[in-house]
Amino acid sequence: MNKTVGVLLLLAAALANAAEVYRWRDANGVWHFSDKPQAGSEKIEVKPAPSVKMAPAPSAPAAERATTTAPAIVPTLTILAPAPEATIHSAAGEVDVAVGIEPGLVRGYQLRILLDGQVVAGPGSLTQVSLTGLDRGAHTVGAELIDASGQVVAQAEPHTFYLHKPSIYHPAHPANPANQQNPAKPSKSGK
Repeated sequence: MNKTVGVLLLLAAALANAAEVYRWRDANGVWHFSDKPQAGSEKIEVKPAPSVKMAPAPSAPAAERATTTAPAIVPTLTILAPAPEATIHSAAGEVDVAVGIEPGLVRGYQLRILLDGQVVAGPGSLTQVSLTGLDRGAHTVGAELIDASGQVVAQAEPHTFYLHKPSIYHPAHPANPANQQNPAKPSKSGK
């Protein structure tokens, strides 16, 4: 029953824009509607659907529009990883960087991640990146939030971290040249 009523309502709405609507009842007592007359059908009057005309919204002055397009909330940024003054041991020079954004990345803003003052990721929405191929030593990681025009609207407090790589000159390192036997050198036994 509900299905029939739904179909009738949809049909009536679709036919409301038609010039003529006809209805008839079949042998089973089911009502049918059409825009074409059928044997035993009667023409019914369909009133036009009501319409509402909306007044156009008042236009704000250009200066006011410019200030309302920027998000009202400017998130705060925090470097979550690496920790400040952290020492990271990585032979490949890999460091994972994670940035926290509270209350979250707002539409219209993008994040970029900096290493030693240079952009290494972004602008975009990624809050975690893996940096590879870094040289050993001290590095500073930071993050900036920029608007659509590229202006910095927020910055994270930069963190300094220290990257340590194993040296081939360490006595226990298998690639240490001192640990390699030089075939051109005679052995101590004199042979």
